[in-house]
Amino acid sequence: MSGAGKTLILIAHTARLPDLVKLVRKRRAVFADYRLLATLETGTAIEAETGLEVTSLFSGRSGGEIQLCGLICTNSIRAVYFIRDLETNRLDEPDITPFYRACDLNNVPLATNMVGAVALTHWLGRHLESVRSPSPPDPLPEGEGGDGSSPPGHGYLHKPGSIRGISRGEDEVQISGMRRILVTSVLTDAMGSC
Repeated sequence: MSGAGKTLILIAHTARLPDLVKLVRKRRAVFADYRLLATLETGTAIEAETGLEVTSLFSGRSGGEIQLCGLICTNSIRAVYFIRDLETNRLDEPDITPFYRACDLNNVPLATNMVGAVALTHWLGRHLESVRSPSPPDPLPEGEGGDGSSPPGHGYLHKPGSIRGISRGEDEVQISGMRRILVTSVLTDAMGSC
């Protein structure tokens, strides 16, 4: 799927490529809703293992990561997965340094390890759900956070209503004049099933 904000960049150092492929395979439904761009090695592996269409640019050795990094500055990239291998220092592996700057300057989420990649994938999946059903969330009933208690498996971070200048994000709900940011056990759930 093409369009601004509907494109993901996928890159992995050679030793970490199986981990990224496994994540894409397990969360195929999320990745299938995005246009996928990758370096040649990463794109070839993901296509072969998942059947998803991946637009592969040059290999990492030939500057593919530079091509991908440049696209971040066009505001057409939703998120970047750059899974690094810190245990080997190979000169032929793509360099992440330009991605830090490009992602920071353009407010693009960047996952550099598998825990971050799982969390980012979960967030992307929730974003797609909210786009498909744009109705606001129902208020929480008594005993499930509406009275200050937390539903099973969830915790709440309470912030006073005086900070109303903060824009509502996907994971925020307005209840009884207070902002409550839902902090779930997403990573535990997601990592357990990945």
